[in-house]
Amino acid sequence: MHGMTRRMSEALVLGTALMVSAISVGSAGAASKSTKHVYPKKGGAFAGVSSQKSGTIPLPLDIRASPNGTFMSRFDIEWSAPCTSPTGRGSYGGLSVTLNKPIVSGVFTDTGSFTRSFSNGDTGTFNVKLYGKFTSSLRAAGTFQVSATVTDSAGALKDTCTSGVVTWVATN
Repeated sequence: MHGMTRRMSEALVLGTALMVSAISVGSAGAASKSTKHVYPKKGGAFAGVSSQKSGTIPLPLDIRASPNGTFMSRFDIEWSAPCTSPTGRGSYGGLSVTLNKPIVSGVFTDTGSFTRSFSNGDTGTFNVKLYGKFTSSLRAAGTFQVSATVTDSAGALKDTCTSGVVTWVATN
């Protein structure tokens, strides 16, 4: 009797393990099949704010979707990048514009850089990173970052500046 109870107990444990395994595999398959990619409203215009502020007012941004909704045709964001040097300018700010980036699986990205010459002979090299994702056809959210190095006319490093990672949200 003890042997039979032991075998039944082992069979119950094995059966339970197989059932849990089958449920896990089935759930994973269902989850991967239900992954849905969201695209923006075709030709949609989105307005929003970032986590950066001017005083108490959040800095603005806007997004435009292409007429067929497969490209982010324009992304504008106002930003500020405080600098580290105590003798430097203090911060740089501006409006960054990104144009015509494809939306793949609901996501658009951009990286790039630009150079700005200043009247005192200094040069700033600004590196930009953008990540955005449409969480519904009427809403997008993401991150933005600007990092800069400022050199004098001889090429010596004068300052470094960064916005840090800025989060943003925009709605239609």
